[in-house]
Amino acid sequence: MSDEGGGSSSFWAGGRNAGFPAQSVMARMRAFGLRHPLALICVLALALRLALLLFVPFVWRADEIFQYAEPAHRLLTGDGVVTWEWRSGLRSWLLPGVIAGLMRLAFALGLGHSLLFAQGVLCLLSLGLVAAAWSFGKAAVGMRGAWICAVTMAVWPDPVIFASRTLTEAQGGLALDVGALLGATFLERRRLPSGLQALLIGLLLSLGTVIRLQFAPGTAVGLLFCLIAWRGSPGATIGLVLGAAIPVLGQGVLDGLTLGAPFRSVWTNFAINYLAHRADAYGVRSDGFYLGQMAAFWGAACLPVGVGCYWAFRTQLRPGRLLLAGVAAATLLSHSVIPHKEASFIYPALPLILVLAGTGLAQRWGGDVRLAAAILCSAGLVFVSGYWPHLHHRRGPYEASRVLYAHRDACGFGQYGPAFAQWSLTGGYTQLDRSAPFYYLTTPQQVAASERAFNYLLAQDVTLPSMPRDFAVLSCAQHFCVLRRPGLCDGQGVETLNALLRRTGE
Repeated sequence: MSDEGGGSSSFWAGGRNAGFPAQSVMARMRAFGLRHPLALICVLALALRLALLLFVPFVWRADEIFQYAEPAHRLLTGDGVVTWEWRSGLRSWLLPGVIAGLMRLAFALGLGHSLLFAQGVLCLLSLGLVAAAWSFGKAAVGMRGAWICAVTMAVWPDPVIFASRTLTEAQGGLALDVGALLGATFLERRRLPSGLQALLIGLLLSLGTVIRLQFAPGTAVGLLFCLIAWRGSPGATIGLVLGAAIPVLGQGVLDGLTLGAPFRSVWTNFAINYLAHRADAYGVRSDGFYLGQMAAFWGAACLPVGVGCYWAFRTQLRPGRLLLAGVAAATLLSHSVIPHKEASFIYPALPLILVLAGTGLAQRWGGDVRLAAAILCSAGLVFVSGYWPHLHHRRGPYEASRVLYAHRDACGFGQYGPAFAQWSLTGGYTQLDRSAPFYYLTTPQQVAASERAFNYLLAQDVTLPSMPRDFAVLSCAQHFCVLRRPGLCDGQGVETLNALLRRTGE
């Protein structure tokens, strides 16, 4: 197949194929000031990400609050729940530091230490994935490939959902995927990047692993492909290696300044989670867990995705596509052998698989608007059938904790839950954004004995009959209710959540 993406080595180069049936759409875009078709796709992508963020409050996994957003809030205000990972020095301050910077900006704008603002900025940054997919699709198949790959990244549930998540797999996956797509773009065009372009690619690939250590196999595959392909260009090779070194050296300096020793978060993580197997206590899954999760979330859409990937490689093994497949496979396989698994851990593999599938579909069927419409419909069905039940299930306690933010008379907060782990389902101090003690109680007797320590209480609706009578229900969301009692707080002698976590080692 000929290289239809020629004419420019720019990452974001535009262009069009003769007879492409979306010309009328592009003409209408120009009337609204959107002179590049990628602009329309980015507007659509940002609208979907912000709509989900604003109107569907949820937590995909507790770590996004208590491992990253909560430390950021604590860094700025001194208030935050401290988990065992932070007491042991296992976590890097890189992602929490970025979130704290965005929260500080929000505060300067009069929005408080708003996590919502920080997540909105992350949504904006996630458009880099859409643009990189456009660039690769154009290099691989031409303008029709650019449209299909970019539209897929704009509307498919995984990139939309994880764009705003303050998880290392989400933000590290974004850096890794953009770097892989940019490197694959040059491989598809069979062109050498400049030193600066190679530096950017190396920096992004390496940054993915610096943000999340477990992405090292994917980063290694991406760097190896590029080094082999560009070995004839000293400038590209030096740029790639230098770019890869910058985040690694930066991580060492950051850990030295914040944790007391260079790379402490790396070797502590390895020692505790992989040698002592502490992470296994939170659940162990079979080697086929991730394939099962993909089937469960994507459902029948797995068939066209698989067919598209097959067509992407059917005629010839192009180096750019091999790079994307290699990074995705390395991510899937390396995580499959780790006992503790979460569905989100393999997130970086999913956009790359989808881009490969889009390349194959555009190559086989052509790139008219009907294929883009089919992708839109498929994405909607996958979201409703596969993802919405998970998001809906996690909304209750998080949405209820957001209600507390509106009540400025709080002098103490309590949460009742028979299962100890329920404390991690809320928004913590990140949502409360004020200095007031937080208590977690596991029996009705504890609630009754310590009710003078807090004037707001979060509890499930089925437990309301056992709650003290002087607490009145203010509102409920997904079976979790916010209760309030009149009067002030006296928390003397009552154990806060942070004290409880220190005592139990959690």
